[in-house]
Amino acid sequence: MLRVLALCSLAFVLACDRDWQSPSAPGRLEAATSPSVVGSYNATFVGTITGAFGQRSTYTCPGSVDIPTQADSTFSGSFTEAGSTDCQQESGTIAGAVRPDGGVTFTADLPGGGTDIWQDGAERLGCTLVSSTPFRGTLTGGTLSAEGNGVYDCWFGTVNVDIQVSATRT
Repeated sequence: MLRVLALCSLAFVLACDRDWQSPSAPGRLEAATSPSVVGSYNATFVGTITGAFGQRSTYTCPGSVDIPTQADSTFSGSFTEAGSTDCQQESGTIAGAVRPDGGVTFTADLPGGGTDIWQDGAERLGCTLVSSTPFRGTLTGGTLSAEGNGVYDCWFGTVNVDIQVSATRT
């Protein structure tokens, strides 16, 4: 069951926040310049699942992220897990924001029921999503790094899923 949770949860990777602005003159706000996240990325998704009885499993999945559009600080695109021994082949969408300092916040979604990957995982597994975070991280040069977390209440106990994303622009 935990392996299934890993396979479902790891497909969930990136997107959504608000525009960032900074004051450039007293009493006036102007849009700050955000770095560009547009591009294609080779990605590695690492999921760590901590089960109800303290057992811990880590899964590493290769994939890609494609971000074709960015308007000011907001971006959108898609992600794909290529499929491997540890992971199913899946694709979804991402959307998020990048701050002028390179900080990023994003969510990811798979086709189907939930509003994001964390809810998608709960629906696929028949568990209840207790809490989740958006993915938060940084864009440094051509590398996008972020992590997010989901906590589930399943019939066999509480399961914690941490996903780290590391993507390098190609």
